[in-house]
Amino acid sequence: MKAILSIFYVLFALNAIGQQNKMNFRDPIDFGWESKPKKPLEHQPKATLLYSNDFSNTAQWSFSNTSTPSADWQITTNLNAAPFATFHPAGFASGFNGYGIIDSDAQGGTAAQDAYISLIPRITTCETEPFVVLQFSQMYRRFNDTTSVEVSNNGNNWTEFLVNGTIPNSVNSSNPETVIVNISSVAGNQDSVYIRFRYRASDAWFWAIDDVKIFTQDEFDLVGEKINFGSIGNWGLQLPYTQIPLSQIQPIAMEGKVRNAGFGFQTDVQILGSGTSYTGASALDGIPPNLSAIYPILPDWIPTAALGQQSLNFTVQSPVLDEVPANNDLQNLNIEITSYLYSRDELIREGRVSNGAYTIGFETGNIFDIYSNAEITSALVHVANESAANTKLFAKLYEANGINDFILLAGSDTLVLPNLSQDSLFRVRLKNPVSLLSGKSYLLVAGSPGSPAFPGLVIGTAGIADIFTAFYTTTNATSWSNFTERPMVRMNFEPVLTIPEIGENVFQMITFPNPLNDQLNIEFTLQNPQAIQLEIYDNQGRMIVEKREQGVLGRNKLMVDTADLYEGHYILKIASLKDSQVRNIVKIQLY
Repeated sequence: MKAILSIFYVLFALNAIGQQNKMNFRDPIDFGWESKPKKPLEHQPKATLLYSNDFSNTAQWSFSNTSTPSADWQITTNLNAAPFATFHPAGFASGFNGYGIIDSDAQGGTAAQDAYISLIPRITTCETEPFVVLQFSQMYRRFNDTTSVEVSNNGNNWTEFLVNGTIPNSVNSSNPETVIVNISSVAGNQDSVYIRFRYRASDAWFWAIDDVKIFTQDEFDLVGEKINFGSIGNWGLQLPYTQIPLSQIQPIAMEGKVRNAGFGFQTDVQILGSGTSYTGASALDGIPPNLSAIYPILPDWIPTAALGQQSLNFTVQSPVLDEVPANNDLQNLNIEITSYLYSRDELIREGRVSNGAYTIGFETGNIFDIYSNAEITSALVHVANESAANTKLFAKLYEANGINDFILLAGSDTLVLPNLSQDSLFRVRLKNPVSLLSGKSYLLVAGSPGSPAFPGLVIGTAGIADIFTAFYTTTNATSWSNFTERPMVRMNFEPVLTIPEIGENVFQMITFPNPLNDQLNIEFTLQNPQAIQLEIYDNQGRMIVEKREQGVLGRNKLMVDTADLYEGHYILKIASLKDSQVRNIVKIQLY
């Protein structure tokens, strides 16, 4: 099976265009995507370093632009200069010496930039080297802008190399991220090489660069980049799930992206995968120099029907000795098999979504395919601590028959949120459980009818959403928009427990917070002094906490340290000699 080469770039570009056409709004502050980046997959050439510049000498850089109003590049040592806290402090290795940054967001909605930051001294060390690459570190957030490197061998005629072109709007880079540009066509065997960076934007975000280097290019260097995965059901598009109930386990298709960062043609390239009850590989194929390929990995993975984390590891290889083996590994594929939770997001908050016009309501959520009949009782919604106090939150379930063909099936009561000092996971119970049918697709959303205070409801996001797999709408919109991020809105199949009836001596119990983080508080009332036993069980029925206390007449308070519990669902049981009560509790790790 041949790898997908140039067609990949065409499809990716169409995807990005489709997303922007469908999702044409920009929050006036940074609500959208604010990533807590994963460790970047960096390429560290072992080849010869020909040139480096860390911005410590500002006299070596010049600035020019046709921006309106003027908003030029600047060199700063302020590690908090980026307009997002995600990039505080800047992670550049030599950021304390200075780095270049241009902030389009600071100029507002009427501004436009076409700005250069140019390296003044010519580079003379490429004369005897036919294959050379430019490497630099960046921090970046995209919104309808164009970023590029321009290279010249005479100072007059420039060749433009676009960078960041395939990053979706409102997505952050890592902090920092390494960018590699092959400039051999212009700089190879040249005794005079000139470099400049160009930023074109209108009411966009920002771009920051540092640690500019030129290396000789390795001949054989395969770089493992990313794994795409998911299952295809009734919706017809591949949907990745990170938490999968036992009832919804299906084969997971996988494909890996590999880049040939060397100047030599690589033959018999293959991705190998291994992990939980799995061994697989891609077909052997070749990759021309400086191109990427996507390889299907076979067979599909069927996770083991056992509760807990499961993961696969991937690496790329070829018959020749790789000159930079440290970058052969691709990102791991990690999922969790659960009793009740069905999740599309990547579990650790990377961004956030709101409605800039906070008085206007909005809804956002993910498409789910159902493979076996199930009953949904609630939505688990990750609410960001930036949400305004007294903001309202609800959940809704739609049958998804096609794009903009969503039929409302159920909703929840509207909750009024307290003032949140930390991100919180809310279980929003539907008014009535809904039977989900095998072979059907559903859209589960969370939202708010609007808020009297800025910024209203803010929902966490985690992961990039492929086109038409996540959606967003407002109460004054007539249709749904494609959303480029995965909202942290999850299906919960957990049955509604019936609490035992209160007897003569039974206690009235409340627990808080729920979801909980490091501590659980329990309050209950006794009509006479008596011994009380507290027990907490995990989702496999194992008792993991046990406490015995002597209760007193009237109101009692207990505190349980839950810092060592893993994230997940637990059962709390409080029992006296004659009576008992149980509660569902949820442990989350706040980020």
